[in-house]
Amino acid sequence: MNKTAVMKDPFYQSILFLIEQNITTCDRIATAAGAPVNDSQIRSILNKVRKTAEGGSPKIPNGSVREKILAELHTILLDCFAEISVEGPDQTPSPLPVRDWLLCLETVEESIQRRSTGPGSCGYLEFIAAFIPEGTDLSTAGFTSVRESSGPAKDKR
Repeated sequence: MNKTAVMKDPFYQSILFLIEQNITTCDRIATAAGAPVNDSQIRSILNKVRKTAEGGSPKIPNGSVREKILAELHTILLDCFAEISVEGPDQTPSPLPVRDWLLCLETVEESIQRRSTGPGSCGYLEFIAAFIPEGTDLSTAGFTSVRESSGPAKDKR
C-alpha cells in the first residue's frame, strides 16, 4: 500500500478523516482555552505518535495547557489506532497493521507540510477546519472534553 492508495481507499480515507477530526478538535479546544496550537506542534505530536507506534517512548511534555491538550491528542490517536481493525482473509477482524497506521500518519504529515507556510503557520489547521466546520458532529472524536462517553472513537471495516 502506498500513500496514493491510502487516499483513494474508502477504509483508509475514514482513518485519515478520524485523525484530522481529532486534530481539528484539539485545535478548537486549544483555541478556546487560550492556548492555540500551530501546524508545527501538530506535526510534532504526529511524529511522536508514529514513534510510539513503532515501539519507542518519546517524551510527551504536559506542563502547560497547550502541552496537556497536545498530550491528550497523542493518547487519543494511539487509542484510535488500537481500536481500528481490518478483516483478515478468513473474515476475522485483526488489528490494523502498524505499517498502514504509519502510512496514514505520514499522509497527514505531508498534508501539513504542503499547507504550512513557515514557523507558527496554521495553514493546515485552517485548511482542515474548512472540511470540518464549526458545529460538525464530533461525537466520533476521542477528546474527553468534547465527548460524554469515555474511550476512543472506533472505526471498523
